[in-house]
Amino acid sequence: MWGRKTPHPLIVPLNAEAQEETPEEIAERQRQELIARKGDQYCSARGCKEETGLSCEYLDRRDRPCPTAWCSEHRHVVNGHVYCPAHAGYVEGTESEFGAHVHPDVENRVPALVNWVTRELDADVLTMFEPLVPVYGDTMVIDPIRFVLFGVERIRTWERSWKMCSHIGVDLRVALAVEEGRPDTILGKVNSHIIVSTPAPWNDEYQYGAMPATPEEAEAAKNHMRMTLLRGLYDAVQDWAAHEPPAVHPAQDHQQGNATVSLEQGMDVSGAPQSPGTAPAHPQEDSQSG
Repeated sequence: MWGRKTPHPLIVPLNAEAQEETPEEIAERQRQELIARKGDQYCSARGCKEETGLSCEYLDRRDRPCPTAWCSEHRHVVNGHVYCPAHAGYVEGTESEFGAHVHPDVENRVPALVNWVTRELDADVLTMFEPLVPVYGDTMVIDPIRFVLFGVERIRTWERSWKMCSHIGVDLRVALAVEEGRPDTILGKVNSHIIVSTPAPWNDEYQYGAMPATPEEAEAAKNHMRMTLLRGLYDAVQDWAAHEPPAVHPAQDHQQGNATVSLEQGMDVSGAPQSPGTAPAHPQEDSQSG
């Protein structure tokens, strides 16, 4: 067998090397194959009647598996593994305060809530930073969702932050957080001070709050959350910029004036605050510094 000659020689195209798949293309092909694969379990998605589900492969810190299964339409594939919508968000970017990836308990839905809220507000928060970064000469850094212990009480908290960093450290830090002890409340922080809080609207992934009666009611609750958080964060960032002007070299004074910063140009997104305000007079402080 090993010595048998091939009746027709193998013809290799001249451009065979150019046709080889890249690692990214291979990963995407494998992801699509897992998405299309049919299982034999009922799908756990609300209202779905498919019996082609594959089990979520998530294991929590106690090695307990997620008990759900998901059809091709509702499953998520991350790094070659099938996950439910909630746990897919965990493995894509959750970290502890020590930089290690963490696996929340199966029943812990707080990271899913933080993941959903930060997706909803990510573009708005980035737009808030847009006029500041070039003026201060800083670098924009976006942290993944992380588990942290805040304050002397070591409050178990999940958060995601956006930071403006210079060569000496963090100049401005905006974060959205949820404490495990208050899973129905979303916190907005600026430089580790709690500036604003708002009830979490209903979402199928985490199911805190009251289930809306209509889609319109659900959309209104989501918009209220978004506007409440954005207004509070916007006012606090505007106040920070007024009290922490960027350092300007004397030779540049004639070009940049007093380097006054306005966030107005960066808040043109739909539903964002239309005029600057002031930060709350006595924001609740968090004892962990940013």
